[in-house]
Amino acid sequence: MLFFCLSLTILKISFAQTNPPCIQCFCLYPQTPTSNTTTPTPLSTTTAPTTSTTIIPTTSTTSPTTITTTTQSTTTTTSPLIYNELNCVFPFQMYGVLYDKCVSFDGRTYWCSLDRIYTNRAAQCKEACPQLARNLLADTNNIHSSCLESSSSATGLFPTLNQTQQILELHNRARSVVQPTAVDMKRVSWDLGLARLAQRWSETCNFDHDCTLCRRLLNNQTISVGQNAFAIFGSEYNPNTLWPEVINFWIDEKKNFVYGLGSRTGNFQDVGHYTQIIDSNTARIGCGAAKCDNNIYAYCNYALAQDDWKIPYKRGIACSQCSRKNCQNNLCNCSKLCQNNGILDPIKCECKCPDRFSGELCEIG
Repeated sequence: MLFFCLSLTILKISFAQTNPPCIQCFCLYPQTPTSNTTTPTPLSTTTAPTTSTTIIPTTSTTSPTTITTTTQSTTTTTSPLIYNELNCVFPFQMYGVLYDKCVSFDGRTYWCSLDRIYTNRAAQCKEACPQLARNLLADTNNIHSSCLESSSSATGLFPTLNQTQQILELHNRARSVVQPTAVDMKRVSWDLGLARLAQRWSETCNFDHDCTLCRRLLNNQTISVGQNAFAIFGSEYNPNTLWPEVINFWIDEKKNFVYGLGSRTGNFQDVGHYTQIIDSNTARIGCGAAKCDNNIYAYCNYALAQDDWKIPYKRGIACSQCSRKNCQNNLCNCSKLCQNNGILDPIKCECKCPDRFSGELCEIG
């Protein structure tokens, strides 16, 4: 669906995508560290990253590759344990840089971290694209978005802290004023993993949706992820107005929405962005954007994805199905994402796990 603005040189396009509920479960088991003692040592602490350009400030100037213990008579050095790469987390920070996939410092050996911030626990990868991503898409011809390379024409516009606040405020404001009111509308929070996947996809400069599995969180693969997309052709980037323009464009579809019916026009395309924004099952969001030549592509990922655009929430007294002490501005303050088909109890803000699974998020199985 095409939307033309007043300027003859700018064309805006926007579309949404929804996912069916997840029916397949995954469960990762702890692995025994291998005997490999090679450590992920960078060429230098100032070496340019090979798979990411997002720099995270760090107060440490020493690469945490070994642990050294000194006594009066001896000095011993202990190499870090090397683990199975299936236990790595993505994205992770290593040496002050944020990585979405395995990283190489010598062009031959790839590494990933078992912790969000690398603290001497690493795993050696077979290649840059993590095994978690390759396994997830093994039966398809697709590549996980974390493994995609940026287009040579792309300039990344990853949201700043102020832009992140803008995005959250605009989403939560729209969710708090739905009509009819919602019994368990959650306050959405920012998810770095979802944002990094949206960013990786935007930098391919391919204005389309990535595949539904391609945007799954590698460490939460049973969580469905929806996506809204937006493009401006022939426009300069304005950091102060980009995200309000994008999100308000989606929210403007509210004029076509009728609870229970879906769209006044009968077309999902006329309300799909708005119904994703106000879906009560959504608890986390993450967005990214890129300038591709003279065009700007922006994406937001949503977990969980919407699964009923005609009834995106249960209507009733606001917050009546969540704890009143956790209710603010008609929104429930509970952003947990239950894994492995666990069901969230909004009153207790707890996950009810199916048989064989346990843990706070049903992540143990």
